[in-house]
Amino acid sequence: MAPLHLSPNPVSFEQYSSPAKLLKEIPDCILCDSKGTMRYASCTDYYCGSPGEYSYLSCPSCDLLWVSPQPELSYLIELYNTYFGETLTVPELTRAPRSWTDFLRRAVLSTLGYPATRIERIMGIGLARVPLIREKARYGLGWTFLPYRQRGMFLEVGSGTGWFLKIMERWGWRGIGIEPDAKAVEIGRERYNVDIREGTIHELSFPQNTFDAIVMRHVIEHVPDPLSLLRQCSALLKPGGWLALATPNGRSLASRWFGRHWRGLMVPWHLFLFGPISMRLLLQKAGFTKVRVRTRAVSAHWIYTASRWIKEGRYHAHTQVPSNWLFHTLEVLLNFVQGGVGEEMEAVAQKPLDSTD
Repeated sequence: MAPLHLSPNPVSFEQYSSPAKLLKEIPDCILCDSKGTMRYASCTDYYCGSPGEYSYLSCPSCDLLWVSPQPELSYLIELYNTYFGETLTVPELTRAPRSWTDFLRRAVLSTLGYPATRIERIMGIGLARVPLIREKARYGLGWTFLPYRQRGMFLEVGSGTGWFLKIMERWGWRGIGIEPDAKAVEIGRERYNVDIREGTIHELSFPQNTFDAIVMRHVIEHVPDPLSLLRQCSALLKPGGWLALATPNGRSLASRWFGRHWRGLMVPWHLFLFGPISMRLLLQKAGFTKVRVRTRAVSAHWIYTASRWIKEGRYHAHTQVPSNWLFHTLEVLLNFVQGGVGEEMEAVAQKPLDSTD
């Protein structure tokens, strides 16, 4: 997720002489209206060093975590403009084809409907049952790597530099990205030659019932009104279209292990953190059906070290941390046995076929 879109005439940060007036309390859960209880008080921005203290409240009914007070939108935009320093991901996607690797990938992806030879389809049935091979074939993208649809059109909300668009276009999808950060848009257009529009989903105009799928990867936790965002996504999807998203899991093993020092707690950047229960409720309230939610331990190896370093006061936005594969293995095993404790949460949901949006 890149910085929020700046207004045409942004107000100087120095003009915010009284930030307290630009904060809004959110005492109740946005999903079930339960009274929030204090989870972590007086949290500060270890990531970028922006000023202010915030608290995380939690819902006793659905386990949603949220920042309160939250910055008003104009203040949040200026905080992003002034402080937020997340690195723009620009992976190399121009390697020469490797016959054996590409053969295995085609075989596995044939189980998602992608074109393949008869032998590839037969081998794919077995290979796709091996988790490591299956996830590698999906570029590590899990459920956000979309099943095949001939000439399918998808929208990526918060596309960053557009590398995900490029991957999906290689496999036959037509994609449009929307991204509020002008620098990321420029890089994506030049590096990957993909269609990225600068702005937000509320600023850019698309006809209703346009897309076969919408993807959001680590975006929804940054959004001040996630329910409104998902309802807008539903309006843009064709009836029967699918939404796929990934976000930090607010009920992960590391979140329970490290508490207020967990890497996923990033004030004021991560405004809402969902667990499996609250994510399912969010999607249902937005009007989606056939909701599926799962968690994965994909980032546990570095989240553990980052969280430990946060506790020790030596972590910030550009810190490179070593991996801890022992913790990663533990999280993989616990997630397999009981589920719901992986660091990353994924969800897919369908817009009803009989929708009149």
